[in-house]
Amino acid sequence: MSLLARISALVAFPVLVACQPTTTTLGVNVDPSVDGIRGTAMLPSSQAVGFFDSVCGGSLPDFDSAQNRMASAGYTVDAATGTVFSATYESSFKVLDGPGFGRTCSFVFGSAERPNQVNSVIEAAFGPIRVTPLGRAVGYQNGRTIIIINEPRRAGGFNYYNLRMWSER
Repeated sequence: MSLLARISALVAFPVLVACQPTTTTLGVNVDPSVDGIRGTAMLPSSQAVGFFDSVCGGSLPDFDSAQNRMASAGYTVDAATGTVFSATYESSFKVLDGPGFGRTCSFVFGSAERPNQVNSVIEAAFGPIRVTPLGRAVGYQNGRTIIIINEPRRAGGFNYYNLRMWSER
């Protein structure tokens, strides 16, 4: 099944019987040292979700304007890795090719909040988190874009979250 077909199937949540809201641990851990996080302040989840929506959601369908949006939000490019990081907050963005075809807008942020608090903020912004064949996900706006939510990685006493937006091209 192509990525487009999988994305289309995923956003048709009502027909996927196996998709139910959850807070169980699934997903891939993210090592914040690899993702270019350099700031010192933890980002409140409501602000993090707002940045993610503004930068990734605002640059759909191909994320071409994402870097300009990141710069407007005070993020700086690490030329060696292509990661765009905040000097203030424990957070970074990166636009990646793939998986499959197209591009993905990835956002990693550190938070002192508990996972259930962060999940509540994500659900308030985007709708219910569901378990899908691709991991925990929510649909986004047009019904053809999904957000994959990885479980947090604990480091230095804080949780680091990774949100990835895949869109139809």
